[in-house]
Amino acid sequence: MVLEPRFFAIQRLISTHSAPSPAILLQLMAAPRSQLEYGLALWRPNKSQINSLLSIIARPLRQYLSLPTSAHRVSVLTEFGLLDINSMRNKCVLQLASRLLRLPPDHPSHQMWLTDSTPITKTQLFCRPIALEAKACADLTGITLPATNIDILSAVHVHNTSTYLQSDKGKALKEIRSTYGEPPLYFKSRNITHIKVRARLRFDLAPLNNSLHRRALSPSPFCTCGQTVESRDHVLLDCPIYNQPRLQLNAASRTIRSILDVFSPQTTAFILEVHRIRHLIRS
Repeated sequence: MVLEPRFFAIQRLISTHSAPSPAILLQLMAAPRSQLEYGLALWRPNKSQINSLLSIIARPLRQYLSLPTSAHRVSVLTEFGLLDINSMRNKCVLQLASRLLRLPPDHPSHQMWLTDSTPITKTQLFCRPIALEAKACADLTGITLPATNIDILSAVHVHNTSTYLQSDKGKALKEIRSTYGEPPLYFKSRNITHIKVRARLRFDLAPLNNSLHRRALSPSPFCTCGQTVESRDHVLLDCPIYNQPRLQLNAASRTIRSILDVFSPQTTAFILEVHRIRHLIRS
């Protein structure tokens, strides 16, 4: 695939000691994604091609956050505020249809919107499938064409979020994420270690015994404190090993969502101290 070398180049950049910030990473990802979007309005990828595209786009993002390959790809895109492939294509189809509808009234492409017209000219043959698909996408996202790019993007993001929340994947991230359609606030951190540790905890893929045991990487799911399984919730909320670092949090902040979704000096310091004790990005 032509786009693959471009995303691999981004992966090589991420692997250097001077990895870019999340904002710069998204800017680097924008160029190959724009190339993909250029053809998506006219190309309907099959399921296998969609899976390949998801892997190609998610791979550098997953590497940046030090997430294992088992991390759900659409959840990784969601964490960065990006659309999945189907939603990206819906956006491209709607934008192209809106541009065609804004052409002069006597332009041949307008005939494609007549439901009882039979394609005759080359223009009609080209545009008719776009019209049918644009109508389907408009019904799916609840938007009226023609529409502005901002309105289209907003409607597609709402539909993309709804589809994601209805799926049975990415449950750990859904438990704590409060907003969608944009990168989380912790991406503003200048500490790349903090970003990686928080991401692994948000996805519940930190190398804790319960997570490792589920992936057949640890013989036991139990915590060294001897009380219960070493889960994300146990470590952050209850484990006595981390009682001293937990004192940095006020009572209102001692919930999973508050710790992992609220970006503050207190939650950042607590997460980094837990990482210092437990080393949460080693596998």
